[in-house]
Amino acid sequence: MKLSTQSNGFSLIELIIAIGIFVALIAGVTFFIGGPFSGSSNSREMERFGREGLEALEIIKERSWTQLDDNDDGSNKKTYRDSNGDWVIASGTETRGSFTRAIAITTVQRNSSGVIVSSGGTDDPSTKKIVVTISATGVADYVLETYVTNWEAYRMSQTDWSGTTGTNIWTSGTNNYYSSTTMNGMTVTGELKLASST
Repeated sequence: MKLSTQSNGFSLIELIIAIGIFVALIAGVTFFIGGPFSGSSNSREMERFGREGLEALEIIKERSWTQLDDNDDGSNKKTYRDSNGDWVIASGTETRGSFTRAIAITTVQRNSSGVIVSSGGTDDPSTKKIVVTISATGVADYVLETYVTNWEAYRMSQTDWSGTTGTNIWTSGTNNYYSSTTMNGMTVTGELKLASST
């Protein structure tokens, strides 16, 4: 009589090892494939959050350029809807989920040829630089940068200051300008800015 040396237990161990290897492979593939999709989802969400901020600023610009002008100090700003449903600008940042949005508005300078320069130019009161930064832990910042203009604004240059010493009025052609009620002094010598009516 021959004894069988074949063991059924060995086949069970092989099966368990094969299942373990299969599960490890599936987990690895899922990790490598799922990682980019998760990052892509974060990118899309960050882009949407950033573009929402830009769109709010466009709406604000169309309604009141003064809001942009009053907030162009380069510090962190946020946009939100007030009790009337209008978009407004305030100091600080806005957080949505794991993302934080910071908006910086700065005055633009131009050189004598009208080209935008980072410094050493003349302030352009009709152009603002907008930088929207979306940040989150563990991912690179998403930054949107654009320029907005108040191209419909009327600008004048007053070069004839004769006859204005000691008076509240100076004249350009047939137009009178009242410094006491409709003009604000500027920090640059020889410049005036119309006072805001809003």
